[in-house]
Amino acid sequence: MKSIQLSVKGMKCGGCVSTVEKILNNSDGIQNVSVNLLTESAYFEISHKHLEIENVLDNLEKNGFPSKIYINDFSKKINKQELEKKKNWSNQWKKLTFALLLLLFSGLGHLAEGKYINFPILGNIFFN
Repeated sequence: MKSIQLSVKGMKCGGCVSTVEKILNNSDGIQNVSVNLLTESAYFEISHKHLEIENVLDNLEKNGFPSKIYINDFSKKINKQELEKKKNWSNQWKKLTFALLLLLFSGLGHLAEGKYINFPILGNIFFN
């Protein structure tokens, strides 16, 4: 079985939903029909491989409900959000690493200047 989701335009009320459900349920090879008014979508399963989805779309359009197969961009949006999130984390880690490196050099420089450690390269740099 193949699942199909349609974007259905023209539905204004529960009667429209009922009409779309009847049209889909009366089509051969379609079962498990679910129509949602708020999302303007219809979901169903095709039990026949030879069902012409174009005939179903034409039948809906003849009854005032222009429809097309729903293409979900949600996964693309999630991927964009995930990439943005990873990029943000990466930038934060780079900034943190740089700050810790500066803190390390500063601390070592102060320790070398105070003669607590013998580090000739840092001891010659003026940190004040």
